Amino acid sequence: MQLIYENVDITAQVDIVSALNRDVAGCRCDGMEIVFEDGGKWMGWKPAEGDRLQVVLDGYNTGDLFINTILPEEGRYRVFLSSMPKMAGGRRNASYEGKTLNEMMALCASECGMRSALYGVDGGLRYPYLLRENESAPAFLSRILEREGATLKISGGEMKAIGVEYAQKREAVKSLEVKTDGPGCRYIRHERRRLQGLTIVSPYARASAVDRAEKRLIWDVRTDIPAENAAVAGRYARGLLLMNNRKAEEMTLQMEFDPAMTALERVDILSTGDAGGRWLVEDLEHDFINRKSRVKMLRCVESIW
Repeated sequence: MQLIYENVDITAQVDIVSALNRDVAGCRCDGMEIVFEDGGKWMGWKPAEGDRLQVVLDGYNTGDLFINTILPEEGRYRVFLSSMPKMAGGRRNASYEGKTLNEMMALCASECGMRSALYGVDGGLRYPYLLRENESAPAFLSRILEREGATLKISGGEMKAIGVEYAQKREAVKSLEVKTDGPGCRYIRHERRRLQGLTIVSPYARASAVDRAEKRLIWDVRTDIPAENAAVAGRYARGLLLMNNRKAEEMTLQMEFDPAMTALERVDILSTGDAGGRWLVEDLEHDFINRKSRVKMLRCVESIW
């Protein structure tokens, strides 16, 4: 395991007894918790809040993480880090007119001292008017992206907008044989979470989306989403239905550390039960010292129309 602090490899100069990394998607940032055995060695580097650190193990790279807190513990130091600077958590009110998604991503990322990128999302989408109400930049972007069937990933100094359909269509990084009743596996199906359809109603338009794989007549009607015409309403309906229905099934696996496992990568599950099929990694925790991982995945939904 390599520990790189402010672009300097300090692995040989510190003693690490614990290193837990959290790799997540959605309106959350990656995080890490490291415990240093010999506090004097670590503090000799004069670490400060906001300094950058990254860990590399077997090809897995956490990307830049920012020091949030340094906590002394009887000769040891526990250090908490996140992929987002503390300044990014500030809430504010704002309004935006005629901005594209590309422009909104760049504005919010620069507010947080970060870069922006889009994958599988149309950056040219233009919004006549957007209102930000006492929200942090990540919370505001997550709310907008959810309508587009996309999620926010904050890592490596970037705020990334990633389309869920795009992620689902990428090649699987792993194919795993799983027994849902076996040790280390937890499979949950939320029976009433999945909707057959969702309708957007605004003063200017009405449109619906349907999940062709769902037979139960459970619908939701949203009247709180501004849609200026039927095309926009239909796009929002599809995006919101996708983001809702993918949460209806989840699976958590306890496994050996695998550097291929990162948030929003696809995993194919081979199982004779209900759990077989395509899944997306939603969040995971890597224990770098014990080389163990806990991986939570959500079912891919490819039946939205």
